[in-house]
Amino acid sequence: MIMLAITLATFALGFVLIRLLNNVALAPWRRSAEQHWTTRARLLYPAMASSRLNVILVPLDMALAWHVVYPSLSLICPFTSGLVGAVIGNRAMIRETFPDYSFKTRLIGACVEFVLKTCPYAAVAFAAFSSWNGGYDAGWWVVVGAVALSVLFAIGMEFWILKWLGCLRLADGRIGPIIRGVADRMHVPMRRAWILRSNICQAYARMLTREVVFTEAIVEKLSDVQIAAVGAHELTHLNEPRRVVLTLAITGALFNQLVLLALVIPARNGQFGWGVAFCILACGARALQHRIRQQMELRADAGASAATQIGSVAYAQALEATARLNQSPAVMSRRTRHIHPNLYDRMLSAGVTPNYPGSFSFRLWRKIA
Repeated sequence: MIMLAITLATFALGFVLIRLLNNVALAPWRRSAEQHWTTRARLLYPAMASSRLNVILVPLDMALAWHVVYPSLSLICPFTSGLVGAVIGNRAMIRETFPDYSFKTRLIGACVEFVLKTCPYAAVAFAAFSSWNGGYDAGWWVVVGAVALSVLFAIGMEFWILKWLGCLRLADGRIGPIIRGVADRMHVPMRRAWILRSNICQAYARMLTREVVFTEAIVEKLSDVQIAAVGAHELTHLNEPRRVVLTLAITGALFNQLVLLALVIPARNGQFGWGVAFCILACGARALQHRIRQQMELRADAGASAATQIGSVAYAQALEATARLNQSPAVMSRRTRHIHPNLYDRMLSAGVTPNYPGSFSFRLWRKIA
């Protein structure tokens, strides 16, 4: 009976607290209804970032609080009920800020993202728990399993999952000929182009499998010329030197494995030195990967601007339309460590000077951020 009462109370508190925190965070954005979209996006970004963090932290804090009051209580039930309440409570914020978003599509996308992006962190948590509670061999098996998962993801395992869930289909009809035409003009060999069921305007390339993916939102909202410009950007990634592709794949796979080793090895005979060494190597692998991705985005921007029959103006218009639809800030602080350059800088590089309100502030912020 106590467990049921705690579960229901945690669900209700998660729902109410998330609604309250979101209302406070959205107050500046709501007051900017008549301002330019870049101003509104800048005000919305911290609210969205805090919302994503609070959806996890609020249920976790409540579960830990209940555990302090009732030490024999498992953390799983209150955390799960609080998480469900927080996710449902967060829906009002998404509906207000992105009214065109389909809840069903967003729910499917959130589940897929949770599965794809949480597996490595779940492996880390399980390895730490198993290793530090006497399960040293179990921790090693987690490392082996994580290595196998990294290999499967590198060869396109997420595509298999997405196709099985019905979220991914081959690009045909309008989009297929556009992308194949751009690939032929750029002389870039491409295996397939895909359409991903998502509310977010986005496109990305898989260099190892030589495939490109466009979301349904970007296909619906952008013109044919803009789709071609975005396609040229992604196809430029497929022209990256083999050494860059291999380095990126190795550093991406090594990061999670090194973190796992840093957690597993000290569990035996107190070998903390090796644990610290693997942590340092993991940080170095992540920093190298981040640097490589930043350079790749700069090269892809240049390739899209120079693509034949597309032109830099069309690419700049595509960048602006995507940022506006996603409500992404035109300029981000360097402390956020984003891979993509700022929209303002990307448009300048494409030969288009943005005529945004407060352009001087954008230039100043770019220098000091």
